[in-house]
Amino acid sequence: VCINGQLEPLDINNITEYVKYSWYADTSGGKPAEEAPPQDYHGKKDAYSWLKSPRYGGKVCEAGPLARMVVSGYYSPSKASVYDRLKARALEMALVVENVEKWIRELKPHSKVHLPYKNPTLGIGTGLCEAPRGANGHWVRISNGKIERYQVISPTNWNASPRDELGQRGPIEQALIGTPIDSPRNLINALKVVRSFDPCTAC
Repeated sequence: VCINGQLEPLDINNITEYVKYSWYADTSGGKPAEEAPPQDYHGKKDAYSWLKSPRYGGKVCEAGPLARMVVSGYYSPSKASVYDRLKARALEMALVVENVEKWIRELKPHSKVHLPYKNPTLGIGTGLCEAPRGANGHWVRISNGKIERYQVISPTNWNASPRDELGQRGPIEQALIGTPIDSPRNLINALKVVRSFDPCTAC
C-alpha cells in the first residue's frame, strides 16, 4: 500500500468500513472480519449512498491499475488524473502482453489444476486478490460446516465510497472536485472522470 507517497507492507487489520453517510445502520460498519451483516437504513439522515466507506488506517485509498502501477514503481504521476488512470491501464496491459508468452510456457500440460480439499466444520478465512478494477477482499466465517457470514469489499467500494466519519471523500468524489461542467444537461466531463475508474455500478 502507498500512503502519502510512502510504501508500506499491507496489514489487513488496518482495513475498516465506515457507514456514517451510507444507507446502513451504524452497527453495520467496522472490521470486515468482525462486522455484523449490513442492516439497511434507507432515509438515514445525511446518508446518500448504498456503498460503505472502506479506509486503510483511516486513510482514503484508490484501487485499480493506477494504484498497482504506482505501488509497483512502474508509474509515478504528479497527481491522479483521468489521463493518468487511462495511461496506467494501457501501460499495465503492455506489461501483460510482454509477459504472457513466458507465462504460457510455464504451464505444464497434464499437471494437476487444483488440490483436493474438504470443507471445514469450523473456520475463518481471508482472501485478497487484484481484480482488473483493483483490490478485492473477501472475509468468511464457517460454522457447523456452513458459511455463517461473508463480507466482500470490491474495488468499486474503495473508489466510489461516500464520505466517512471524518468527512473524507472517496477517490471518485475527490476526483470530481473542480471538474468543469458546462451545464446540468452536459455532464460529459464528469462522466469521463467517473469512467476513468472503470466502476462496476452493480457493486
